[in-house]
Amino acid sequence: MGDGQGVHRGAGLQHLTEAVALLEQKATPGEVAGYKKFVMQVAERVAEAHKEHGADVSDAERAAIEKLSAALNPTPA
Repeated sequence: MGDGQGVHRGAGLQHLTEAVALLEQKATPGEVAGYKKFVMQVAERVAEAHKEHGADVSDAERAAIEKLSAALNPTPA
């Protein structure tokens, strides 16, 4: 992964975090949960769309999904 990809990925996670924060202010808890579930389902389906080395989801894809999940569901401080 080049530097540019990491920067874009970090910016993408930041935008996602900001979108969830906005939804938490404007939407119902059910709508926020639905959005988070939708984003995770899309990520899983995209990762499963192409097999790498015989695996449904590569280690890199799994790590990206875990980062996405952490961005959507941060642990309380």
